[in-house]
Amino acid sequence: MKLSRDSIGSAIRIAREEAKFTLEQVAAKSGITTSTLSRTEQGERDVSFIEVLTLVEIFGITELTLREYAQRIEKQCKSKTKVTICELKAKRKKEFDNRRNIALSR
Repeated sequence: MKLSRDSIGSAIRIAREEAKFTLEQVAAKSGITTSTLSRTEQGERDVSFIEVLTLVEIFGITELTLREYAQRIEKQCKSKTKVTICELKAKRKKEFDNRRNIALSR
């Protein structure tokens, strides 16, 4: 099953938050810029296999665990019975875009 960028990004964010790391801390440990990590978590870019290996090592989980997170998110996104992570993600993305547009207009 091919996983979407959104579900992989959300899984990375969940794993980072469960490991109690900020974007800045992960950037410092991984060598991946904060901006790149943020765009990855937002589903705006693909993540390379090397980046996945680096991130799971930092978070103290396995690649399989990250994949399982992403698979659960995919299933929730297809569910119509409750508020899904996809809806929450869409709301966060809209808020993020609004903040970015305000910052760019200054």
